[in-house]
Amino acid sequence: IRLTPFIGINDIKTKAKKAREFILHGDLVKVSLKFRGREAQRPEFGYETLMTFYKEVEDIAIIANGLLSYEAIRAGEMLERVGINAMIINMATIKPLDTELVLKAAKRCGKIITCEEHSIIGGLGEAVSAFLGENYPVRIKRIGINDEFGHSGTAEGLLKAFGLSAEHICEAALNFK
Repeated sequence: IRLTPFIGINDIKTKAKKAREFILHGDLVKVSLKFRGREAQRPEFGYETLMTFYKEVEDIAIIANGLLSYEAIRAGEMLERVGINAMIINMATIKPLDTELVLKAAKRCGKIITCEEHSIIGGLGEAVSAFLGENYPVRIKRIGINDEFGHSGTAEGLLKAFGLSAEHICEAALNFK
């Protein structure tokens, strides 16, 4: 997936809708919703849509993509109830990775959780880990499907079975020392 440019572009409307719901019902200090244009012939870095939710103080950054962006938002709400502020980042693409945003999250929070609904091998968590390992080492927890065969079931059931639900993300954040 990391090798495929523009991954996640097709679900921007869904992500924007979920972000809007969170913005309207969340208790946010500052919201930054950035839409960056892209050239038809040759896209430049930074074309992706980013939805980043900033609070005055962040204890942890949760960087997610795809379906897990919504789960990350829900986990952020749960964490807030127990006094932990999370910076939630919807990383719309893995290639190119928005290294500027990842670095900002690392410097601001010092701890990062990545969330993806596919294998942690070759995905978002690996890209974030590789970049930060060379540029600004911080502690990282990768949430995704471990190296195992897939299963069949309902979307909600699979999220829970693979530990990808908002509850699991929240638990991982609470246990992240």
